[in-house]
Amino acid sequence: MKLQITGRHIENSEAINQFINDKLSKLDCFFDHPIHGHVILNVEKNLHSCEAKVQVPGSQLFATCDAENMYAAIDGLLDKLVAQAKKYKSKQNDHGHSIPKKEITTNNQKDNHDNKLQDEIQYDNQVETQDETQDQTEKLTSK
Repeated sequence: MKLQITGRHIENSEAINQFINDKLSKLDCFFDHPIHGHVILNVEKNLHSCEAKVQVPGSQLFATCDAENMYAAIDGLLDKLVAQAKKYKSKQNDHGHSIPKKEITTNNQKDNHDNKLQDEIQYDNQVETQDETQDQTEKLTSK
């Protein structure tokens, strides 16, 4: 993942940069292609905020998070981005082939109906074989 990290009213330390890189590298497991991101860190009085825009194939993910310290803001940001990435991947993998619930119930009813028909056919076959057997035994006994 290629990241650009910008700090507003804050000096980017190597520790924060490494923390961001480590955390946001977890997004790589959701995507096959390399992704690019821009993270903006901001401090106003006692409020630390973090926002990120991540370019993914065909779309972009955006999240913001505010907290009392920067590390907590980055963790919250990661949680939001992971949730968005999961939703994005599920939409990509879905392809719109899910069966609505109404069709599932009709299919179950159809299966039950088919099973009843098969049972009736088996019963009819058993009755026919019994009748044939009786006919054959009657022929043998009458001779």
